[in-house]
Amino acid sequence: MKLLSQRDRRWTKKKLGNSNLTIGDYGCVITSLAMMLDTTPDKINDYLKKHGGFQEALVVWDKVPGFVKIGWQYDNDAVLAAIKKYGACMVRTDFDGNPRTDGDHYVVFIGNHKLLDPWTGTERPTSAYPLLKGYIVIDIEKGKKIMKGDDTDPLQECLKQHAYLMDLLAKKDKELDKIKKQLGNCQQ
Repeated sequence: MKLLSQRDRRWTKKKLGNSNLTIGDYGCVITSLAMMLDTTPDKINDYLKKHGGFQEALVVWDKVPGFVKIGWQYDNDAVLAAIKKYGACMVRTDFDGNPRTDGDHYVVFIGNHKLLDPWTGTERPTSAYPLLKGYIVIDIEKGKKIMKGDDTDPLQECLKQHAYLMDLLAKKDKELDKIKKQLGNCQQ
C-alpha cells in the first residue's frame, strides 16, 4: 500500500464530501480508504459524492467501495482476521489519546503491530494510538475493482447476455418466417 497524507498539497484544501470542511483537516477516512484501494483521497471523495456516500462530511459506510462491515467496538481478533483475509483493516482510534475530548481518527492496520497513518503519511507502530474504538472491514480487491469501474455483477452480466441472445433468436425467427413465407409462395 502506498502511504498517503490527508495534508498533501494536491488535495488538502479540497472540500470533504458535502461540507465546508477540508480533506486536510478531516479526511482521515477517505485517505485511509485511498491507501487501501490504491487511489487518492480526492478520487475517493469524488466517488462518494457521486454515489451518495456522504452526509455532510460523514461517510455513509454502505456506499464505500468494498465495504464489508463495521465494528462499533474494537475487536482485535476481528481486525486480525480482516488483515489476514483482505490485507488490512481500518481502525477508529482516539486522535489525541484523551477519551474525554472528541477526536476520532481513522488509520489502516496492516499487521505486525504496524499502521499507516493518514495524518502523517507514515508507517507507525499500532501503539501510536493506544485508545482503539472500532474497526471497518473493507474487501480491498472488490473495492479496487469498483473504483476502476469493473465491478460487474455476474448475475447482471448473465441476464444481459440472456436478453441479448433472446433478441438475437427473435430476429432469426423473423428471418426464418420470412424465408418460409417466400418458399411457400414459390410452391404455389
